[in-house]
Amino acid sequence: MTAPPGLTQLVSKAARFASYRTKTYDADPMITSVPGTATAVESTRLVISHVACYTGQRWLKAEAYGAVTLHQGTTRIRLEPGLNNTPRKITERQAKDLLIIARADGGGKLKRMPRSSYLSISCGLHGVIPPAATEKLIERGYIATSGEEGSTVTVSLAGHIAVAWRALKLEKVPAGQWAVSLAETLIDVFGPEPFEA
Repeated sequence: MTAPPGLTQLVSKAARFASYRTKTYDADPMITSVPGTATAVESTRLVISHVACYTGQRWLKAEAYGAVTLHQGTTRIRLEPGLNNTPRKITERQAKDLLIIARADGGGKLKRMPRSSYLSISCGLHGVIPPAATEKLIERGYIATSGEEGSTVTVSLAGHIAVAWRALKLEKVPAGQWAVSLAETLIDVFGPEPFEA
């Protein structure tokens, strides 16, 4: 078993690791599609801004294995999970860690371990996620963070999909209903807060 990476390696992974393969295409067949990649932070921000502008399930489609398609008029952006962040790879421990981060007010914070170069995720009163677990969450693209000490850590698009997928599987929801349930979850999680008068 190898030791967790130091700060420099962790920042590099968090900032550059491509969690999703992206493809942007138009309804007009004469406009060519544009392939690319997106990090956990980029893909999460993309969905947050999309759901803020386009409310309702007709604008966001999900597939059982974790792909998400965002509809914007005639344009569609498809996010396909990379090999590392497919929902089926999430472990029970990782799902619990992601729920701890999600419950922490404002997310967690990356903190350096005392007398070490390793980083953990501090979730206030909810606890601390150790360095090895932190590294795995970054490798899988399940958390969105810059990777720098003191930076905020939130559950990413891939993390929310993986936790929701695991819950659907454990609750024995028929596979035919997974796509709709995942889309509903993403709209609930990333949608704007309801206005209170």
